[in-house]
Amino acid sequence: MAAEAKVPFPNYYTKTQRIVFLIDLNPLLHLQDPNPYLKALISSSKILLSFPPLSSSLFSFKPFFSSLSPLLSSSKLPFPSLSLSFNHPDSTFHSLTDFITSIPTTIDRASFPLCPSRASNIAASLRQLVHDYAWDPLIPDPVAGALFESDGILLIRSNLVVLLSPVYRDLNLLREFFDVGMDNECLNDLGASVKEFCGVFECVNDAFVSRDIHCCWFDLKFQPWENGDLENSGFGFLESGIRSLGWGFLSSDSIVLGSALVPFGLIYPNIVFSLSIFHADASGMGNAQLSLEILDANGKPLDCKLCELEFVNFKTCSSNQQMRADNHRNSSLLDQYLDGVTEVHVRALRRYDECEKFEGRLSNSIIVCESLGKSRKGRKDDLGEFCADRVLHYLQGI
Repeated sequence: MAAEAKVPFPNYYTKTQRIVFLIDLNPLLHLQDPNPYLKALISSSKILLSFPPLSSSLFSFKPFFSSLSPLLSSSKLPFPSLSLSFNHPDSTFHSLTDFITSIPTTIDRASFPLCPSRASNIAASLRQLVHDYAWDPLIPDPVAGALFESDGILLIRSNLVVLLSPVYRDLNLLREFFDVGMDNECLNDLGASVKEFCGVFECVNDAFVSRDIHCCWFDLKFQPWENGDLENSGFGFLESGIRSLGWGFLSSDSIVLGSALVPFGLIYPNIVFSLSIFHADASGMGNAQLSLEILDANGKPLDCKLCELEFVNFKTCSSNQQMRADNHRNSSLLDQYLDGVTEVHVRALRRYDECEKFEGRLSNSIIVCESLGKSRKGRKDDLGEFCADRVLHYLQGI
């Protein structure tokens, strides 16, 4: 595996002891050319397996078909497994690559029912992982998503499940995913969609938290969007549901293209940290517009306005008295440095391999995120994507 540049918080990252890849093979049943999907699977997995702080962690992978129940899914695999077997990163990568490259020739498509991916089947396959391995004993009164322990040390769960599966945005696919009618409110309202998602996956989250397992969903992008797709899309519906449970969420573009620009150690926190570790201080918010400067055919700069940003001053959900005292003494960085900021103008992106090493606790953290406003409905220019994805797509096309 290739060496990686220095990363911040390497000691915290090594706390992840076991990592499981749950790989959705259902798209292979419908794709004429499976290679783009298989390439996204391998490239995304390889980056995580190559991350040096995880070199002592143990890995495993389990394929499944999201259109089938766990039992039926296992019966359709050429090498069904009823338990998880963990191995070192290099061995796991070789086994995973061999399996993925051989699986298209071993699947008998004619033996499968023509069913779409179902939320209930994905949830059941995630829950099955709890029974596939003798995980650590239940944690008494676990603190779901806590960032700091009582001594101020970053808390990272000892187990990580990475779900590699496409996230659907087409309303017809969302209807089939949730198994509801087209007139269901969850297809038209973001709040109702999040509620529907949590109704299916909340029990999975409860089981994971009690066994010190964190979950991250990798959205495998293998097909470009067509112009006709924009008129029938649920923007950000599944993404919002995933994040509402505190799960990580990243697209394969963010992982593959992003790690080509910055050290993967700056991307990895989005995978391993729970998104519910912070709560926003509503009074500590600022707004700005993100614009990207590119050059036209004549070499003259052009401004591409991408989206609205929010700067959110997050405070930890910790009962640590020292942390509360630090937050009380230190005035918000938003007030000190971001007062009056109206535009974030990105003129260049460069790879910086030597990351600053941070010592001690983090306080007064600022999260930069896309401003969703009152509703995402009607915003057909962003496809419900993470704003950083669109920056990468702009750069990829230049």
